[in-house]
Amino acid sequence: MNKTTYSYIFSVAAVSLIVILSVFIFFFHTDENSSFDLEEYMGGIVEIECGDGDRATVYGSGFIIDHDGIKVLSNAHVVMSTEGGTTKAYENIWARFFDSEQRHNLYVISYDTRKDIAVLGFYETDILCDKLVIDTNRTKFGEEIFAVGNARGYGLSVKDGIVSIPEIIIIRNGVERVCVVVSSPINEGDSGGPILNKDGKVIGMMSFRLRDDDNNIVQGMSYAIPSSEIDSYLLTVPSLNERVEIDQ
Repeated sequence: MNKTTYSYIFSVAAVSLIVILSVFIFFFHTDENSSFDLEEYMGGIVEIECGDGDRATVYGSGFIIDHDGIKVLSNAHVVMSTEGGTTKAYENIWARFFDSEQRHNLYVISYDTRKDIAVLGFYETDILCDKLVIDTNRTKFGEEIFAVGNARGYGLSVKDGIVSIPEIIIIRNGVERVCVVVSSPINEGDSGGPILNKDGKVIGMMSFRLRDDDNNIVQGMSYAIPSSEIDSYLLTVPSLNERVEIDQ
């Protein structure tokens, strides 16, 4: 080979290397900038405590949305108690943010025990908080998710996982429920907590786990209320500015 040929080969190799490095840096930089920072959304999630006195006896979770003003979403079974066939809200319902020891009083605006959804409001009118966005797009098999809840009343904690089944109909306690199945475990206190996708949007709300014939909890399968069901329920509530009594 003459000197010109060597120069040509060297030039082509150099250009190719530059292109490869540029592509690598682009994708690495893009991935780094698009990484999911869950802490940005923690301000829109609360621990929930309930009781018929000053002491909390029930623990759960909730998340905040902007729907006719600031509202808290949780499970009906977290904030409602049933005794003697009568369902009523606990005397006291408190919310606590992850970075504060202060408890804020909540009241039940609307609930549906069959869907296991409750909408709550703050008594305080000037409370400052972040809001989460409900994603009504269909979830996908294997989609990466993050579940945030108040496991065992110890405070907010995060569990990662995937969407195992985007939509399934489950009959539980004689009630037909539309659910999304995720791999993240639901523990006592996690109920009502949001399930977030990598965009930080709510794709569901944690609700329950099933037990086998020996009354053991089925591992690796947790059931949540799909965001589409939450959105549909919100549209049926006549007004979220006043309390709505729904007998179930």
